[in-house]
Amino acid sequence: MRNFLWLCCAFTVVFCAQFSEGRALDTKDLSFSDKVIHKTLETVVFIGVEHNPFDATYGSDPGFYTCLQPVYECLWPNSYFQGTGFVVDERGYILTNAHVVDVGTSFQVIFPHTGAVYTAKIIGKDLRTDLAVLKISSEQGESFPYLEFANYDTVKVGDPLIVCGNPFSLLLNSTLTRGVVSALDRNCFMQSPIEGYLQTDAAINPGNSGSPVLNEAGDVIAVAVLSFDGQQGLNLAIPSSVAKNVTDQFVKYGKIKQGFLGIGTYTEFFSIYQTFYGEGYEGSKVDYIVENSPAEAVLQKGDIIIEMNHRPIRSSLSLRNQVAILEPETQIELTINRDGDIQNVQITLGSEKLSERFSEFFYPYDWFIF
Repeated sequence: MRNFLWLCCAFTVVFCAQFSEGRALDTKDLSFSDKVIHKTLETVVFIGVEHNPFDATYGSDPGFYTCLQPVYECLWPNSYFQGTGFVVDERGYILTNAHVVDVGTSFQVIFPHTGAVYTAKIIGKDLRTDLAVLKISSEQGESFPYLEFANYDTVKVGDPLIVCGNPFSLLLNSTLTRGVVSALDRNCFMQSPIEGYLQTDAAINPGNSGSPVLNEAGDVIAVAVLSFDGQQGLNLAIPSSVAKNVTDQFVKYGKIKQGFLGIGTYTEFFSIYQTFYGEGYEGSKVDYIVENSPAEAVLQKGDIIIEMNHRPIRSSLSLRNQVAILEPETQIELTINRDGDIQNVQITLGSEKLSERFSEFFYPYDWFIF
């Protein structure tokens, strides 16, 4: 027995020596999943948000109103929030949820993996999708490790995934939760105008907002956004197709440009009612066409759009979600059912001004023009 204990102790010493502090992490020693986890932990960040009521009211250069600052500090002290984000570009662009940074006046980004701290500036936030992009810079000018977006068309129900974030407190560092893709294209949660969420049973806790959801290859398939108290296993994330589009536009333009199709549709919100009394079709029925819009020359009232760019359209919400993230002048291919005749048509989306004029998002999701 004593010899066995000595053998165990010797094994423990040798094992610990192999992984002692200061030893470089050799990826040859890691399994596939360990490589993914290591890469993820390097790129996930803690976002600290400060809300300064005085700065929020008067901006960074208040001029004459500087004299009011002590009053603000006394009556309305600063408040603080937190969330998660991840690096999406080696130049230091970070993606997170818009609700994490929405009321912030200053931002700190911390890499829990290394303890490095950076001051961040906000590039833009898109309340339609609940996504925002921050930017950090290194004094030495080195590049940052980053995650890449997966092709969302390859994501299937049942695929395994992990969520990496910073729930509750920075003191917990980054945590990983594991699950599967429970469902795709989930709508009608009334959280953001653009939905089409990925649903997962992997835990998404307070502070996980903005966490990357990754596939087995370590690529981002979604961005964690929402969980429901008391609803075990019902957690939602924004698809990578939406996240990549929003990120690219903010990096390229510093804002979002929304293309315009020019149709109006009713939604199928009351799905149980539709089961009994609906018309029994999948797709998006064209109920209205805007004059002088791109759709006017191609579509007709009553057409049922069943595919967009060879992706199935299950409902009007699905179509709206896909169109609303595209830039003006983007050409799309629609497959339509026109009185039983299946046709493929090409349409080039209209200008940003048309979109701003006509695009409306009404709760409870009963009518859209996009």
